[in-house]
Amino acid sequence: MADYKYIFQLREHTNSKLSEKKQIILKEINLEKIIEIAREAGESILDVYNSEDFGVETKSDNSPLTKADKASDEIIEKRLNEFYPEIPILSEEGKNVSFG
Repeated sequence: MADYKYIFQLREHTNSKLSEKKQIILKEINLEKIIEIAREAGESILDVYNSEDFGVETKSDNSPLTKADKASDEIIEKRLNEFYPEIPILSEEGKNVSFG
């Protein structure tokens, strides 16, 4: 298992500057679940890169968008919503989110 000491120190420092409600949310975040989600998204990226078709499109700002981008974003958003539905998700490929 990797050493997460730095992450916990960062979280403790961050907690001291947040409201009590936000601190409770942070304490409930399971780093093992986050790592699991990242690995799952990474596998989806590798699946696309190991295929013949990357499915490259061009976004309105002329930057590329691949099947790998879409697949990983979909997995990350879906899985985070499963575990942490109360936390809004902001991502490059995601939809606009209201933080109000």
